[in-house]
Formats: sequence, C-alpha cells, structure tokens
Amino acid sequence: MKISLNWLRDYVAFDGSPEALAELLTMAGVEVEGVETRGVNIDKVVVAQILASTPHPNADRLSVCRVDDGSGAAEGRQIVCGAKNYQVGDKVPLALPGAVLPGDFKIKVGKLRGVESEGMLCSAKELGVSDESAGLLILPAEAKVGAPIGELFPADTIFDLEITPNRPDLLSHAGLAREVAALTGKAFLWPGDALWRQVSRPAPHGEEITVEVAPEAAEACPFYSARVLTEVKVGPSPAWLRERLESVGLRAINNVVDVTNFVMLETGQPLHAFDAEKIHPGIDPALRRQPRELGIEVRLARAGETLHALDGRTYPLAPHHLVIAEKAAASSGVGTARRAVRSLGRFGETSLPNVDEVIAEKAGRVLALAGVMGGEETGVTSATRTVILESAYFTPAGIRRTSRELGLASDSSYRFERGVDLRETDDASLRAAQLLTEIAGAQARGMYFAQGTRNVPLFPLDGRTVALRPERCRQLLGLPVADARIDEILTGFGLVKTDDGWRIPSYRQDLTREADLIEEVARVVGLDQVEGRVAGRCAPASPSDRAYDFALRLRRRLAALGFQEARHVSLVADAAARTAYFPLQNPALRLKNPLTEEGVALRPSLLPGLLATAGFNARMGAADLRLFELGRVFAAGGEPEETTALALLLSGASQPPSWRGAPRAADMHDLRGVLEDALGRALEIRPLANENAALPLAASLHLGGRAVGHLGQLAPAQARALDLSTRAPVLVAELNVPALQALADDAAAERKFQPLPRFPSITRDLAVIVPETLPHGEIAAALQGKKEPLLAGVALFDVFTDPAGAKVPAGKKSLAYSLTYRAPDRTLKADEVSAAHDRLKAVLAASFDVVFRE
Repeated sequence: MKISLNWLRDYVAFDGSPEALAELLTMAGVEVEGVETRGVNIDKVVVAQILASTPHPNADRLSVCRVDDGSGAAEGRQIVCGAKNYQVGDKVPLALPGAVLPGDFKIKVGKLRGVESEGMLCSAKELGVSDESAGLLILPAEAKVGAPIGELFPADTIFDLEITPNRPDLLSHAGLAREVAALTGKAFLWPGDALWRQVSRPAPHGEEITVEVAPEAAEACPFYSARVLTEVKVGPSPAWLRERLESVGLRAINNVVDVTNFVMLETGQPLHAFDAEKIHPGIDPALRRQPRELGIEVRLARAGETLHALDGRTYPLAPHHLVIAEKAAASSGVGTARRAVRSLGRFGETSLPNVDEVIAEKAGRVLALAGVMGGEETGVTSATRTVILESAYFTPAGIRRTSRELGLASDSSYRFERGVDLRETDDASLRAAQLLTEIAGAQARGMYFAQGTRNVPLFPLDGRTVALRPERCRQLLGLPVADARIDEILTGFGLVKTDDGWRIPSYRQDLTREADLIEEVARVVGLDQVEGRVAGRCAPASPSDRAYDFALRLRRRLAALGFQEARHVSLVADAAARTAYFPLQNPALRLKNPLTEEGVALRPSLLPGLLATAGFNARMGAADLRLFELGRVFAAGGEPEETTALALLLSGASQPPSWRGAPRAADMHDLRGVLEDALGRALEIRPLANENAALPLAASLHLGGRAVGHLGQLAPAQARALDLSTRAPVLVAELNVPALQALADDAAAERKFQPLPRFPSITRDLAVIVPETLPHGEIAAALQGKKEPLLAGVALFDVFTDPAGAKVPAGKKSLAYSLTYRAPDRTLKADEVSAAHDRLKAVLAASFDVVFRE
C-alpha cells in the first residue's frame, strides 16, 4: 500500500524526515518496501514564458530566447537554449543564476558561443521530474509566470508499505497517522464526525428508499447503509483531490468516484456510489421524475446471474456470492409508474414503454458484487444527478472467497478481506457526503440502515476487554517501565482503561490477549532498549542438531561434487501426488481444504519436482544436469507421516569435456559413486522388481545390510515426455536420510588424509571362477575385510561368462582382479608380496565356492 507523507501530515504532527519515519515504522513492525521522492523542491527555479526566439548568430543548433520570469523586467531575460520542442508563448521551467540542480549542477550567468545566457531553460530530467530529456518541459498554460516550480510539482515522499493481514487498521492514511501519533507521542489531528454530521438532514416527503438484507445474507453482511444525495453536479475533481489520488497511484475519474476513493484511502472504509436514476423502475426518464420507491436488496446470487462489472468484463455468479441487487417494486410504486405512462399518452407521446415488461425485466437485477466491484450499468457518469452512497460491513471470509473464485481483486476487496472497522461505516459515509456537498453541490438526504447500527456490537471482537498486569509486562520486557508509562502508551493506541482491564477499540482486531498489549508497549519503548543480561550457555547436541549437521554435510559434499541444489514447495498437484517412480509404502497425504489446484496434497516424493526442474533446464539448453534436493516428504497412514528424503538426478557427460575427446555418458555406477563419495561409505546395489514402465531399470540401495533408498534409469519415452534429452541416460535416486544417518558412522565418514606414498607398489592379478549369482561386492568386501596390511587396493578389471560352457562352466563366471601391494616404510620384496597374495587367496577359498585360474 502506498502512503503519501504530505497527506499523512494532515492527520499527525510529524515533522521528522522521511528516513526517520521509515526507520520508525520498520522498528514498529510495519515493513517499508520502498521510499520514492517525487516533485521538485529547488530554489530559484520558476515558471517562465517564452516571449521571442531567434537563431544563435554563431551556432546552428542553438537559439536565443527572451523569456518573462515574472520579475517585471521590460525586456525579459535572455537565455541561450538548445532545445527545439517549444513555441513562442509556451511556459517552461527557468533555472535562475544561483540555482543548484540535481547532480550539484550550479547555474550562473555565462556566455555560450559569444552570447550571454542569464539562466537555463530546463528539461524534465534536469529537474529530476522524470527521465525525459528530449527537449524542454512544457508546463500547463494556466501556470502562473514567476511562480516557484515547486507549486506545480510539490515535493512529496511516497512510502510503499507491506501491511500484515492482522493490521487492517493501517490500510489508510488516518489509520497510519494514528499509529505514528501513538509511537511518537505527537497529536493525532483527526476531526472525527462532529463536523460532518451537519450535512445529514431528514429526507423530505416523497424521496423514499428501501434497503433490505435477505435473511440468508445477514451473516455475510451484518451492516449495510445507503445515503441519498441529490442535485449532484458530476465533473472533474479539484486539483487538491486529483493530486492526493495521483500521489498514491490512483487515476482521477470524476468528483463523485474520486471522493469515494479518497475516503477509502483516508479512513480505510470502502464506499460505492450508484446512479439512483439507473435503479428500479428504470423506465423512461420522464417517469423518473414521478414520486417512486428506490429498492436495494443485499442477497445471495441466484443461479445463472451475471454482472457486467466496472472493469468491462462480465462475471458469472455462484449462489454463494453476495451481491447488491434491485429490490422488487412495491405496489404503490408500480401503480404510480403505470399512471405516469397513461398521462404521457394523453399528451401525445409515442413509443411508450410497457411498464409491466420493463419492471419484470429490470427488477431484481444485480447492481454490484458486494465488497468487490460495482456494475457498469449503474455506474456514475456525467449525466448522474442523484447518487446512492453505499457504506457497509461485509465479513472477510465471503469477500475473500468471491475475489479468489472470480479472479477479481480491487482496493475494496483488499480491505474487506482483512476486515474493516465496523464502527467506521457511518463516519465514512458522512465524510463522503460532506466532501460531495462541498465539491459537487450535492444535497444529503439522510441515512438509511438495513441492519444494525455502528453503536451496537455486531461481531465478537467488538467491545472486548483484556486484562494487563504491569508487573508481567516488566517481567517479559526486562525493562523497568512505569505503570503510568504503560497507561500512556496504551491510551495513545486508543485503548480505554476500565476496572476490568483495557477496552479494545473496534479497529484493533489483533489485540486479544495480555501478550498483545505487552507487545504494543514494547513497540513504543523499543526492543532495541532491552539489554542482554544472560550470557550464552553451551548445550549438549540434540537429535535435531545432529540431523541438521548430517544434512548440511550431505549438501556441502554434493555441491563439491558438482551438483546444484533445487528446492520446491511441499504442496503438489494431484498428478504429482499420484506419480511414484519407486514403490511407495503409503499414499500421498491430501489436504482437506486446498487453496489451489496446484497444492492439493503434500508431496510423497521429491522426484516429480526434481524432474520438472530438470525438464525446465533442458528446455533452456542445459545439456549436463546434476541436481539434488534434500527436503521433507509425507505419506498418509505411514509411520512416520513426515520424514526427510534426499533425491538426485544425473544426466549427461560423466565428466567435463577436455582435449582428450568427448567423455562418455554417465551411468548408474557414476551416480552410485557420487552417493558413496557423499556418504563416505560403500553402498550395495540389489536388483529391484519395479513394475513402473517409466523406470524400467531400477535397483535398491543398501547400507550395512539395510535398505536406504532406490536408484534407477528413466525410460526414454518418459524422458521425452519431460522434455529431457535421450542422448544420455537420465538417472535418479531417492534415499531416506534418517536411515542414512542412523547407519553412517560419522567418525568413519569424515574424510581422512594421508601422505603420498614414498615407495613403489607391486601389482598381482587374481582370476577366480565363482557362481554367477555371487556379487562382486561380496568378494571385494572379503578381500578388504582381511585387513591385510600390505594390500593397498582391489580393482575388478574383467568379467567373463560362457553360456556354452566351453571355457567357463555354465552357471559360472570369471572375475579378474588387480591387487595392489605397498608398504609405507620400504620397498617390498617378491616373497613378501607372494605371502600376502597367498593369504588373500586362502580367505576367498574359505569364504566362497571359488576356483582359481592360474
């Protein structure tokens, strides 16, 4: 929301700088998103009128102008100018000698190509008004010659504020001024409604209006009022009103509409003006001069109804949408209309309307969408003479639902969604009537209440009392705030002290408990005044601390391995909730009342989001993808329902390209190696019977004999569906982080470094024939588990099978290993290596059904 500092100062005696106000609001919990300085406040820059212009005698691109600066000099002032966009008679800004323009550009008398110039005619950019620099700034013809330029461009500071939903009372200049007054102790300059009530007079006989709230709409609209204003002269708004609206980004339309917008921005209460002549009976203008009833009804929309709104669009309405509609005419009004038609017929009028048809067609039509937007058909135009001014209270939930369903948001709905002050509805209507009386010549005809008054509690938060213990306030703040100071602060915020506690004003719906009142005291005293008294203490690491540290280590190691972290929201659409690449034990956890179709369930897996991000990057031209996400996943009925998962995606080259040639494409073993590097532990891969056609090649990952996740390769068809390249396999993995943490030995997982070997190594090959079902990992584990001190490395370099059974028996396979031996303190001898080699062969012979190939 935008706030004008000049406008704000109409209601609070704040004389500080804009920077001081921004700091004050920020420290009080009101977020200042931006500060913009507008207008011109430069001394010795005035409005001048060009009297004559001749070419410069020594420069083709310059002109010599005579201008009237308002000083009364007979010949005016001579200015050398390079612009070409002006004409004689135009009024332009003139910087006199001694003026200092933005950028510390000082103006003085000087000669340009031999001709004296007594100042400078300015462009908009040179004054800082805009970035337009192509020529002089041409001022309005009505500008007064010699007037300071600041009168045309008054200096102002615009604050862009982010108001939290619990503080709707700050969505107006008066509301924010009341807050600033309370925070600074300055006077709140709000006249109230005493001066406005003089515009309200009883309605004369014959000017009648009926306003009703249908029983089914009473809860959604506990208060509705309408005021009739006659003899309205619609036209342009005065300059001060246009400037106020334009300063906060609203376009001036006409004096009636501008007043309703002004009062909304001033008080926070949205208003709407109807053209009374366009409301029932809605027949020939000659008939509208006859005495009749105007009928307005607040009700729920009916099936099939629509509204052609002020934004030019037509909206279909649902039965739960609250609308303002015409009320069916009373019998007396219909009879009067019929008699008027017959009377016109006697005077020779032709093409007379059928009153019954007109009333049947018009009665009951929708005039506005309550609290959101009015209808174009009953909008105020230059022909409007009688206005019905609406001021009401609509419950936030209904307005929020209507606005979201129709995709229609307005300044009014923004305020009604958060809750307006019920007690302000009457005052705002009086304020608008007073302004329309002054600037549109309107005559007010009274107030008509449909339901309730502003003096009767109509909602639970009104008139409530909250107790406050001063000692508790001092205890929580840690500051010696005196009782009198606490009373002064809370009174400044509009609270009233009673025997039972503090009575909360209707505009502060956020104050419901003692802690809220203490917070108000803290905002004025300043939390920066609270001194630190307790030194920090060391605490033992908790399970949550260890989980955080483990997750952070995973993130850092994966980042070091070239992976980019992705993060997605936990709420997913229905399609993502039903997508399972690996077998899931439980279905997705669905929301009972989702806000959007894109967030109907909590994600059961990280892979759909990761694949969607990979597809987006592929469409942007990324060829090699290395992504991971570490986040929460959820399952319905599972134990636990919420846990932490780690998902990885790898596709493209296995390593960066180099002069050696194009690297091979990454495969499942590369992804497994990444995981082992990140965990610092070896992982075991076991085949997984996965029936998902999108992931035909899948395996389960085991650590310490326990399943910790899954690994797989995406089917080419599925990769193409996600816009991923099929030139390289798309590999994915998803692991359970708590299971990893429980099995990982943090001490062993830490990287250990040792010096580079000083002595040479000796390599021996070992070939064995084993059952085809025996995994290589078990053999490697047995060799390394022997803890042979001279064994430095085990590498598998060949796997051979012969289905015919000629070279290797059927059902068997040949595995060839390269065993590296080294001693850290000497060069090994051949017999030492042979002895170690024989010991390892004995381990294999004792552990497995093996035949050595010599």
